[in-house]
Amino acid sequence: MRKILFVIILTTFAAGSAAAFDEIPEYEIFGGYSLLKMGASNNDIRGFQDEFFAWDGKWNNNNTSFFLSRGAAGSIAFNINEYFSVVADGRYSQGNLIKGSFEFEHPLLQSPINVPFAVGIKNVSALAGPRVSLRKKQGTAFFHALAGLDYWRLNGEFIYDGEKLSVSGDKFGPGIAIGGGVDVNVNEKFAVRVIQADYYMTRQIERWMNNVNISFGIVFRVGEKILW
Repeated sequence: MRKILFVIILTTFAAGSAAAFDEIPEYEIFGGYSLLKMGASNNDIRGFQDEFFAWDGKWNNNNTSFFLSRGAAGSIAFNINEYFSVVADGRYSQGNLIKGSFEFEHPLLQSPINVPFAVGIKNVSALAGPRVSLRKKQGTAFFHALAGLDYWRLNGEFIYDGEKLSVSGDKFGPGIAIGGGVDVNVNEKFAVRVIQADYYMTRQIERWMNNVNISFGIVFRVGEKILW
């Protein structure tokens, strides 16, 4: 009877250990497409124009776009265990921010003239922080809080007396991203990130902007981390 009880206990322990034993990738590398919705107002844009281009004349903005539709995102997550990871994240977005004209007094005609202009913007960020994941057989849901450096570059072009001229300016500031996403498993080595949505707060030229960043793409899983 004692031998039978010992076998039962040993079998139960072994089954419990087998259930506790698991494997997760050591690294998860993400690459994909990124969309950025800028949380700026028209007054913010005027502040950008005045700061970057130091123009004292009158701005006549005809169209301002706060949606940067051309971008890319990538990240590397080092998994500490099944639930916690450390993430390094990089993002790039660009688009046409402003189209309009500015007004100034012509030195010879002594009358106001309008000069058409266009301003493009490029945004690059480098962030890092912790991630919490809930892993299932079908996929992974995660939440992260990231902080780091945010970079803006504005490029303005205008035509004056038939000549195309350009000016540019850039600024660095802090960036904070809070959000999460969902990865759907394809196999042990690949997953599809169907959505990653972040509230992305940046500060440029003494202004905080409440942006939204959405991305999706492919996740590559590298290495194995054995868990007990």
